[in-house]
Amino acid sequence: MTENWTKIRGEFPALQRWTYLNSATYGQMPRCAVDAITRHSEQRDELACTNFLDWYTETDRMRASIARLIHADADDIALLKVGHRPSGQRRYPIRRMSRRGLRVCSARHA
Repeated sequence: MTENWTKIRGEFPALQRWTYLNSATYGQMPRCAVDAITRHSEQRDELACTNFLDWYTETDRMRASIARLIHADADDIALLKVGHRPSGQRRYPIRRMSRRGLRVCSARHA
């Protein structure tokens, strides 16, 4: 399958005016991600999170989509919450999980 890079690039509005060089900080979000976040937020407001079990189905769908993109199995894709915490409370979940046997690799090492 050949990727349509023009279409993919079109998902990032800022790229119409800017060249974005990833600085390992918060990056550009594609329109489809913004739309998904908006839909999720609207559902939370409407349903008061009563559909939270459906979130697991969405997570599985995302893992399958990521796996197709990088030619992997969905079971090999882990979604981890990694973010900023108050000073002194930073943790490194990938490092901690690798000590427990999780094999962490990049696409380059796959």
